[in-house]
Amino acid sequence: MKRSINRSSLKEEELFDAFAEAGSLPARIASRFIALLEKRTADAAFHPNAPQSVLDLDPRVFALARESMDGKSRVLCLANVSGESVPLSPRAAGFSAPLRDLVGGRTFAEDAEATLRPYEVLWLKPA
Repeated sequence: MKRSINRSSLKEEELFDAFAEAGSLPARIASRFIALLEKRTADAAFHPNAPQSVLDLDPRVFALARESMDGKSRVLCLANVSGESVPLSPRAAGFSAPLRDLVGGRTFAEDAEATLRPYEVLWLKPA
């Protein structure tokens, strides 16, 4: 049996037409995805060869600590994979400076707890 959830078949021309309509769902998804890719490419911690560590902070959260190859940039990547809000302390992952979320723009004070909403993703970088 073929999976059909979220897999509608589009012809290339229809897809490009949908991208051209600024308010269409495909255009909105593509613009958000492109914005994330631009943020990733702008930070050396996301270089493909940069070291990363999987962190065990909470079973509901997939957490990575990424660091640029020269050690000058660090990003704490958090993905809440649950339907619950999850409070976390970035300090537990070794991030204690005031932090800025590269995805949504929120800022967190040095000792503040970061509460991830259900299915939310945060890329926290020292401000």
